[in-house]
Amino acid sequence: MCRSRRQHALVRSATLPRGGLISIGFADHVPDYATVKSGTANMNNLDANAPALVIYGYAFGTAKGDVLMMFLDGPEGRVAA
Repeated sequence: MCRSRRQHALVRSATLPRGGLISIGFADHVPDYATVKSGTANMNNLDANAPALVIYGYAFGTAKGDVLMMFLDGPEGRVAA
């Protein structure tokens, strides 16, 4: 099959990313993997007296050395990193 330069450029631009972030959320405990994977781990409302504040991320295509940085900012600045 012989492709033109334009066709090669279109194929290259249509390739999928190697990885990415599927979801991110908050919970009052470390959620188990099945709950994160199903999309039901995020708690929309957390009690001010919750035993913990857990920020989690669910990604695909990760590789050794990849870093996921999450920050929590409030009205007075950075709360957690």
